[in-house]
Amino acid sequence: MKVTIKPKQAYDMLQDAGIVLGLEKLKQGIRQGVWPWADYIAAEADNQDETYVIYALPFRRWLKERSPYVKQTELDALEIGKE
Repeated sequence: MKVTIKPKQAYDMLQDAGIVLGLEKLKQGIRQGVWPWADYIAAEADNQDETYVIYALPFRRWLKERSPYVKQTELDALEIGKE
């Protein structure tokens, strides 16, 4: 199991859960430190990419608290995989 997911994956999961939020707004929130389940690492030079780190399990828990469309079995599968 992967411990982190990419912003596009998180965006897709938000959409599937019925939470309407654009990919750029998601990234902006990560840069601003709004989300407790993500970190941002700024690029040190113009030719480098910025890095978004989204922690899968805390993100999935946060999502489940806010949407009835996230199934408990999906969360259980993530927790079983971390053992």
